[in-house]
Amino acid sequence: MAAVEATLSRTTAAEWQPGRQVNLERSLRAGQRLGGHFVQGHVDGLGAVQQVQKAGAQVVIDVSLPEIVAEVTVLHGSITIDGVSLTVSELPGNDMARVAIIPFTWSHTNLARLVPGSTVNLEGDLIGRFVIEHLRRSRHGIRSG
Repeated sequence: MAAVEATLSRTTAAEWQPGRQVNLERSLRAGQRLGGHFVQGHVDGLGAVQQVQKAGAQVVIDVSLPEIVAEVTVLHGSITIDGVSLTVSELPGNDMARVAIIPFTWSHTNLARLVPGSTVNLEGDLIGRFVIEHLRRSRHGIRSG
């Protein structure tokens, strides 16, 4: 597989084998109606699945978060796990997020392969990321542009 070193060092891509399922979506075109979360498709860090539990019709997943993702993760904000944008349903700890997966998403993405101990690619909440960066720059008197 051809990928730059930065991608291989901060994602699960180096572990991929032929036949592995990945989640891909077309990007939003200017002028299209937005019907979901703001997602860039970047990987901010790696997490580890702590729990996968059936809860009625849905599946609940707990994932540990690296600091860079944890600091922008808020209740009912978004988090992307292995390319699937999800809503954070609970924050059971400072470095943990819980998401609830509806049956359609479970059966139409690669999330059904996750088990405790699985390493996952994470993208933090885009708006949270910009807010944190703005606050950092404001605190340090850094001007953009």
